[in-house]
Amino acid sequence: MTRARKHIHGRRPRFAVDRQRQMAVLQEFLAACATGDLSQLTALLTEDAVCYSDGGGKVSAALNPISGPGRIARFLIGIGKKIPGITVQFAEVNGEAGVILIDAGKALGVMAVDVTPAGRVGGLYVVMNPDKLRTG
Repeated sequence: MTRARKHIHGRRPRFAVDRQRQMAVLQEFLAACATGDLSQLTALLTEDAVCYSDGGGKVSAALNPISGPGRIARFLIGIGKKIPGITVQFAEVNGEAGVILIDAGKALGVMAVDVTPAGRVGGLYVVMNPDKLRTG
């Protein structure tokens, strides 16, 4: 777990993106996910984008990081088809702009994104492990 955490933190962008810009990109990204627009979604991802998910063996999640805009976009659109009633609530996630994923009024997971200064998503972090979800 330590090696994975170092890898994730090593991919953090070198330049801070202001919160307003981060929220605008996150909203555009979520809109593309909601509509299932593959071309719009891939255009919002960097060429070296990586998606990390954590289900903790308790809920479904990708076992390995997903690399590349096409693969990530298809993964997210697939999730949207499996759980069509997901809504989001904007929240601070690990000090960054993110969302709480809600299904049937219950928190299903959290998602945060790394936004580049160019306004694209370079990293996507989804935690669905119920043991790691907490409020407050």
